[in-house]
Amino acid sequence: MSAFCYQPITDGALSPDGSVLTTASEDGSVKFWQISEAPSDDSPSCLHSFQPHDGAPVSCLLFCDNHLVQDKE
Repeated sequence: MSAFCYQPITDGALSPDGSVLTTASEDGSVKFWQISEAPSDDSPSCLHSFQPHDGAPVSCLLFCDNHLVQDKE
């Protein structure tokens, strides 16, 4: 996965169901990686990437809840 991250990783968080890994790096980018369905010989795929806080470094990530299924409401 480090081949896809160009700056040092400052934090990471695993989703409650273990399917997504989120990384933050010194360049302020946050990336969501699909890890549950990746074959063992393939790299994880990046689901989403963005730079909150105008590119300031992100030092802490977490998933806010323990829901395994999205609420319908």
